[in-house]
Amino acid sequence: MDLTDPRIARQASDADDVASGLQVFADFIPECHTEIVSNIEQFANLGAALRDLDRAVLTEYRENGRISAIIDSDLDLVARSFQLTLDVVFRIFQRTNLTTYSGQPAYRVCWHDLCEIIHAEEGRPLASRLEFYSSFFQTVLDSLYRRRGLVRIEDLRDRARVLLQRQNPSARALSYYTPEPEPVPRGRTPIRATTSAYATPYPPYAHPDPTPMPEWNPFVPPVVPEVQLPLSPTMSNSSGHTSLSNVTWSTGASNVPPHWATRIYDRRHSSTYLRDRGRPTRALGQNEPGAVNMMRADRFVQVLRLNMEDVELYAKLYWRPHDHRARILLSTRDPYGYPVRTCIPLTALKLVRAGQCLELRRRDPSDGRLAMWANLNFTTFERMVLFYSAFVAMKRQDHQSPSPGMEDYFPEEKIEFAGEIEDDHYLHALRILKDKDTKCVRLEASARRGPMKDTPIWTAFVTEYVGSRQWMRRYNGRVLEVSQLHPYIFCEGYQPPRNTLGHFQLRFTSQAGEC
Repeated sequence: MDLTDPRIARQASDADDVASGLQVFADFIPECHTEIVSNIEQFANLGAALRDLDRAVLTEYRENGRISAIIDSDLDLVARSFQLTLDVVFRIFQRTNLTTYSGQPAYRVCWHDLCEIIHAEEGRPLASRLEFYSSFFQTVLDSLYRRRGLVRIEDLRDRARVLLQRQNPSARALSYYTPEPEPVPRGRTPIRATTSAYATPYPPYAHPDPTPMPEWNPFVPPVVPEVQLPLSPTMSNSSGHTSLSNVTWSTGASNVPPHWATRIYDRRHSSTYLRDRGRPTRALGQNEPGAVNMMRADRFVQVLRLNMEDVELYAKLYWRPHDHRARILLSTRDPYGYPVRTCIPLTALKLVRAGQCLELRRRDPSDGRLAMWANLNFTTFERMVLFYSAFVAMKRQDHQSPSPGMEDYFPEEKIEFAGEIEDDHYLHALRILKDKDTKCVRLEASARRGPMKDTPIWTAFVTEYVGSRQWMRRYNGRVLEVSQLHPYIFCEGYQPPRNTLGHFQLRFTSQAGEC
C-alpha cells in the first residue's frame, strides 16, 4: 500500500466521526453510559494516533524516499482490520435511522447488536479491540522513530491475522481500502447515496404564506414582517462563559429526542479536498478550567464533535433542550501538555469563511470591534460546509437572538440557480451552489421568508451527478424527481418530500423551476 496516500488521514476522520456518533448512544443508554464514553475516548485517541502516524510516514518518505517494507506490511495488516471494524459501526449508525422502538430510534437495540457482532468475531469486547488497535498503531509509530516498543510486534501480528480472518475470510485478498474509481475531473469523488426514515411533521423552519407570490429574483429579498422568537424565562447566567471536559455525560432525560446535529457527520458524502493550506487551527479564547460543573448544572448536551485535522483540537457544539441555547467548546492543550478549554454562546460569535478556514469572531467589549476568537482549518469542503451549516442553524434556533452585526457569511460559492419550491404548503428557497475553489456542487434549501430566512434547512452534495441525466427527471412542468440524494438536515422532525418510490421531489412554484 502507498503510505503517502491521504486516505490514512481519511481513516483518522472516520474514527473521529465514530467518536462523535457514539455520543447519542451514551445519552440514551444510561446503564451503558460509562462503557460507551470509554469507547468514545478510545476512538478519538485512535483518530489522533492515525494523524500522528500519517505525519511520521510522510516525514520518513520525504527524508529517505521510501518506507520500510516491514512497516508497510504491518500497517496494511492492522489498517484493513480497523477499517472493517469502522464499517460495522457505520452500518449500525445507519440502522438507527431505520429501526425504531416506541417511535424513537432503537439505540439500545443497535448498541447491543454492535457489541454482539464484535464479540462474535473475536470473543472480546469492543474496548479490548480498540486497545489492540491503539497498541499496534503505536508500535508502528515507534518503529518509524526507531524506538523500542512496549509490546512484541509478533504478538500483535498474530492477533491481527486471526482477527482479520474472522472479520472477513477473504480480507487477505483485499487492499487497504476498497478500490475507488479513478478520480473524475475537478476533484470530484463518489457519494454513497442512501435513504432515511426521519418523520415529516410540521417543519420548524417553515413560515406559512398562502398568498400568491410574485416572480422571485433571488438577489432581491422580499420585504416581510419581523417575527420575534420567544425568549425563555429560564435563561441561566452561568452558561454565558463556560467550558467542558472531554468526557461527556447523560442528561438523564431519556424522553428528550436526539438532536439533529448528532446525524451530521455520517461519512455518507463525498470528500473534495481544498487546495490551499490556509492558516492553522487556533483557539484564542480565555481558558476557563473551572466551568465544567457550571455547564453540567445548566444541563447542556453535546450534539456534535469535530476533530480538527491539522492540530490536536476538538470543536464541540452543545445544546440545551428546554430553550435551545447553544454553545461551542474548543478543547486543546498548551505547549506543556495541559488542557485548555474555551467556551462561548453561538449567538456571541460571527462565523465567516476565509478560504479553507472558518473564522469565529466575537465583539471586543473594550472597543466594539470584531476580534478573532478562533480559526478552524479544514481539509475537505464538505466537512467545512456541514460544520458551518450546523453552527448557523443552531445559532438561529437559539431562543436568545444574536446581536446586530453578527450575521454569518460563507462566500466563495457561485449561485448557479435559484428558485422557489413548495414543501407541504410552505415556501422554501432552493439554490444550486458551486464552490469556486473545489468546483464542488451542492443543493441548499432555506426558509423563503420569516425570522429563519436564509438559514439552511438542508443541503446535499451532488458534484458527481452534474451533467448526468439518470439521477434526475422531470415529473411534470414543475416537479423534479431526484433518485439519488442524501440531504443533511439542519432542523428536527423534517425530511424533504418523497414519492412512493422513495425519490425526493423538488416542487417548484413556477415554470422557472425547470432546470
